[in-house]
Amino acid sequence: DAAVSAVAMNCPLLEDLNLWDCDGVTDESIITLVERCPKINYLQLQGTSITCAALVALAAGECPLHDLGIEGCSHVSDAGVIAMV
Repeated sequence: DAAVSAVAMNCPLLEDLNLWDCDGVTDESIITLVERCPKINYLQLQGTSITCAALVALAAGECPLHDLGIEGCSHVSDAGVIAMV
């Protein structure tokens, strides 16, 4: 989480980020990413520890997401996916 938050704080023009199987990544760092990196359009979160809260933040943010990977995120429910639609 600390590394992702540091990237978000220092790379506001970031567009692509692959965090596949980084199980230490949680909602906190993804919410920081959404707030600090509004240009994110490719985000791979497969196998992370995010919950629906991260998806709600992504849906509410201004990120122009074109590709979001959430396979294997066992704490994400249908409600989180519906929030993205």
